[in-house]
Amino acid sequence: MRALLAILILATGLGFGGVARAGCQDGLDAYERGDYATALHEFRPLTEWGNASAQNNLGVMYGNGQGVAQNTMRRHMWSDIGGANGDERGAKNREIFASKMSLHEIGMAQIMAEVCMESNYNDC
Repeated sequence: MRALLAILILATGLGFGGVARAGCQDGLDAYERGDYATALHEFRPLTEWGNASAQNNLGVMYGNGQGVAQNTMRRHMWSDIGGANGDERGAKNREIFASKMSLHEIGMAQIMAEVCMESNYNDC
């Protein structure tokens, strides 16, 4: 029984991983076409599942005002979260973005990132 349960958990986890990878690629494809509404539609749920790449991608979209209102603090927040979750580009972007922000803005963005992560991505 335990072996069957372990197989089911593993299979379910792999299934979600495949869905997450497919959704992220669909989002990237839409982004490259300039279809920012679709990219946002693909990335948003992935950010809530903790997908670091999608989190960084959403930060870039906020930075460029693509599909969302341009927002410096949200740009930093999502790149910070992506970097914290393992996306190397997110960590690099966070530093690039921070160089163009005031200390107050950086502090606020960091607080926003903490609140977002502590709420399991519900208060973002």
